[in-house]
Amino acid sequence: MKMLTINAWLGLLITAFALVVGGFATLTSIRGARGPRERRFVLWHCAGAWTAILLLLGLVVVTPFPWNLAWLGLYFIHLPIAIYRFASKHQLLRVLESREAGRERDPA
Repeated sequence: MKMLTINAWLGLLITAFALVVGGFATLTSIRGARGPRERRFVLWHCAGAWTAILLLLGLVVVTPFPWNLAWLGLYFIHLPIAIYRFASKHQLLRVLESREAGRERDPA
């Protein structure tokens, strides 16, 4: 049986920690959603993010050394764009739902 190196153990621990923190952030985001439309939006985007993360981890493990860096490069280029788009749409959805709730309370 082959023993893992210190670098492999460190990588596994960091990955496990990141996945646990990501799971906690996912649950917090879902619980923090205010309305049904916002909750559906957050669930959909969390599922997409987890799919992308697990796909990236799989591709990095399966592909050989020089090519797995290309997957990481694409991920880290796409990540800020995806976060910005999610945050913008999330803010707009909250504004829309608060306006709709205001109209329901004040029918005049």
